[in-house]
Amino acid sequence: MDQQIVTADPHAEIREEVGKLCARFPGEYWRQVDRDRAY
Repeated sequence: MDQQIVTADPHAEIREEVGKLCARFPGEYWRQVDRDRAY
């Protein structure tokens, strides 16, 4: 029988990794993306 560890927040790791990725871009980049609405 396989056992899985259940975390309180299943998306915590995804948020952490996305945060790391986004941190690689300067704030001005994100401000320009917002101005251009280039989501």
